[in-house]
Amino acid sequence: MNTPPGWYPDPATPAQLRWWDGQNWTEKTTPAPAPAASTQADPLTTMSIPTHPDPFATAQPFAPPPAQIAGSGQPPTSTTNYLPNLIAAIAASVGIVIGSIGPWATFMAVSKNGIDGDGAVTLVLGIVSAIALFSILARGGKSRIGDRWLGVAIGVVCLVTSIVDIVDVSSMTTEVFDRTVGVQIGWGLWLTALSSAVLCLTGLTVAKQTRRK
Repeated sequence: MNTPPGWYPDPATPAQLRWWDGQNWTEKTTPAPAPAASTQADPLTTMSIPTHPDPFATAQPFAPPPAQIAGSGQPPTSTTNYLPNLIAAIAASVGIVIGSIGPWATFMAVSKNGIDGDGAVTLVLGIVSAIALFSILARGGKSRIGDRWLGVAIGVVCLVTSIVDIVDVSSMTTEVFDRTVGVQIGWGLWLTALSSAVLCLTGLTVAKQTRRK
């Protein structure tokens, strides 16, 4: 029966262990653990050492020992994928632009577009944010002169503007045939507020992920 793969005392250098792949010796080695201070027999001395006519005939290129040997594993390399958040931030900027053009208040059959009021400001800011974030995307995630923070700042400004306008529109009422009728919040204002909140979150994540690029 073949000896199972594992770490065994090196036939050539007893002070180290060598990896046996089940058929051949490999070039993977690691220092042998220090013997425990005990009167019991060292388990390494009782191991069955695999034999092979030519141990290094099929030797593999050197590679670090597997992680089960304490202290021999390499620390995992962590890579941050900024792309999904960057694309989401660009989409949120586009949402602000579209929402700014759409209706912010409706009353019966009459609607008022955002660009007739504060929507003109959020429209310009949304375009600036989209351009800045797209520039980072075109540079492969590299930020210059702090442009990674533009999305966050613009998202906060647009969100505050949207919330103020939502409160203002909600408080508007008028009398129609002796009945008090309120003004409805348009879908453009809702889209601007939602897109601004998304831009705040994704823009902050992008700013953190691209700071060392």
